[in-house]
Amino acid sequence: MSQKAFKGELDLSLIPITVELKPKDIITGVPQVGEPVLTVQDKPDKASENREQILHRLFNGFISDAKNGALSLDDFWLEAEEKFMESMDEDAPPIGVADYDRVRDWLFEMLAQGKVAQVFNEQENRMEIRSVS
Repeated sequence: MSQKAFKGELDLSLIPITVELKPKDIITGVPQVGEPVLTVQDKPDKASENREQILHRLFNGFISDAKNGALSLDDFWLEAEEKFMESMDEDAPPIGVADYDRVRDWLFEMLAQGKVAQVFNEQENRMEIRSVS
């Protein structure tokens, strides 16, 4: 619907108007120029997270949410891409090999520290990574 409105294809003529304007509601005259109500922030907030910090926070949250369950990195990447779309600006590059490499390194560190474990799932006949509580 927003795309149709943006393109000028949305026909609003069939929607009844429920509020009637009274003559006192209509303001005529020259608008006054003053300070803008909205401003554009030229520089990003210094407290905002950079790409690696966002990815690391998402990864740690994903690991802690898994509590003794099998970790699906496919699910993590889907969630990470969605969060990146929300938090990064439109000029930021999409998730790529460097991001995958960072997460791989963090996962190997967690394996070495015993925070996650690689176990064999006999029922499904495959290796899994599980969060250790």
